[in-house]
Amino acid sequence: ICTTLSTAGTTYTLQNDVSTTGTCFTIGADNIVLDGNGYSILGDGSGGADYGVSSSRSNTTIKNFKNISGFGVGIFANSIKNSLIINNTLLNSTTGINVDSAMNSTVTGNIINFNGSYSIWISTYGIDTGGSTNLNISYNFIFSDYVGIMKDENNVNLYLINNQIYSLEPIRSDGGDTSSYLVYNNSFAEVRWDLLSSIVYGNLTFPGTININSSGVSVDASLIGGATSTLNRPANITFFEGYNGEYPTLLRKMRK
Repeated sequence: ICTTLSTAGTTYTLQNDVSTTGTCFTIGADNIVLDGNGYSILGDGSGGADYGVSSSRSNTTIKNFKNISGFGVGIFANSIKNSLIINNTLLNSTTGINVDSAMNSTVTGNIINFNGSYSIWISTYGIDTGGSTNLNISYNFIFSDYVGIMKDENNVNLYLINNQIYSLEPIRSDGGDTSSYLVYNNSFAEVRWDLLSSIVYGNLTFPGTININSSGVSVDASLIGGATSTLNRPANITFFEGYNGEYPTLLRKMRK
């Protein structure tokens, strides 16, 4: 049953799938853990101002949802502090995760797939951020037809690390400058081909030419990690054959 979770210091564990036509869970007190326990919460897909999970509290954890889908925003985290969003799958909402004015919090290990506008909005998309301080977004898998991570204005100490982003626009910056932010070791590109053509999606951040033949794909390894290279060392490059509905198929991984 969708409800407001209002008892501080409690772990709430889902016992079955839940469907709703509005916001499902609102975290209404500090020190709460909401454990999806491998179950799903499903909205009506209207794209309105509703949330799968909404929180504006401190020391909260949202984790282990099999599927949060059909909402305006899958997880809306407004003014959270010292909180964790981990190991959730978010599908087919307008925005997957919206983190606005957060402090000392982490978004990690989530799968965000085919959301309408943004996967993570760091204030509004896939993942959307805005006005946040000491926010770590790492090890998320994002597949979006639009924007992967929307980095809105006035973030301080924002870390985007080791995310896999398959999107027409992997990271978008909007509004004012962000102070002290790090974008490191994210995968922004996908290589696909068939018998007739080859198409490259995203931004390839290494120098040189991609060599594609009937059985594989490669780059000139001498261009990676050399004395004049713009890449950090050691560098990882991963090639994917395509997208199978949940994860891309690993084609080849190189390390220099």
